[in-house]
Amino acid sequence: MKFFAVLALCIVGAIASPLTADEASLVQSSWKAVSHNEVEILAAVFAAYPDIQNKFSQFAGKDLASIKDTGAFATHATRIVSFLSEVIALSGNTSNAAAVNSLVSKLGDDHKARGVSAAQFGEFRTALVAYLQANVSWGDNVAAAWNKALDNTFAIVVPHIQNKFSQFAGKDLASIKDTGAFATHATRIVSFLSEVIALSGNDSNAAAVNSLVSKLGDDHKARGVSAAQFGEFRTALVAYLQANVSWGDNVAAAWNKALDNTFAIVVPRL
Repeated sequence: MKFFAVLALCIVGAIASPLTADEASLVQSSWKAVSHNEVEILAAVFAAYPDIQNKFSQFAGKDLASIKDTGAFATHATRIVSFLSEVIALSGNTSNAAAVNSLVSKLGDDHKARGVSAAQFGEFRTALVAYLQANVSWGDNVAAAWNKALDNTFAIVVPHIQNKFSQFAGKDLASIKDTGAFATHATRIVSFLSEVIALSGNDSNAAAVNSLVSKLGDDHKARGVSAAQFGEFRTALVAYLQANVSWGDNVAAAWNKALDNTFAIVVPRL
């Protein structure tokens, strides 16, 4: 059960450690150098990823040059940059962790409601980093600090967008592992696996297995879980089994066949 409790968080992704004071200083100083260029920052994002521009109804389908100098564009650019500035100003101080978590969690919830995907947050990140690289002093230390800061942000915001264990997002594993909520999710995962495994090996149960696994795929598609993340779960599960049961070639072959059969149903539904 302990493993499955840990495995329940695999879908969330790795939660990075907070920025040190030195790392925060690098992020803050580099951001200060460009944060007054709100319009240019947003224009760079839209130019790189028009699908993000199309998420703004008043800008969708319009030529970037025709909207860049408008008041509406400046308003949105200022709002985005101000949010980033607020979070960056709070970084590097552990006493601000709860405030950062609250701000970024709300960001995720708000953007989920607007239909923004985790992939589009990734595009924004790529465009922002490209802008920074071109406009600030960008060495390995600055790059590492920004990547850590963005990893921390994504560890909180993405689960809120994808509805994947949002109550655990951004939290230290040790602080949640013994909670009732964690145990509930772990038990749910183990119970599902146990139900499917109990039905295996009998052709008369094939329809029931197909129905269970199909629903698993549909439910997790709605939460934004990818086929790659199911693959990560599989890898972690097999590694745990190898370390904790008698694992010969015959057992490995049986498990691989069972998992292949499961993936043949679930992956096309994601």
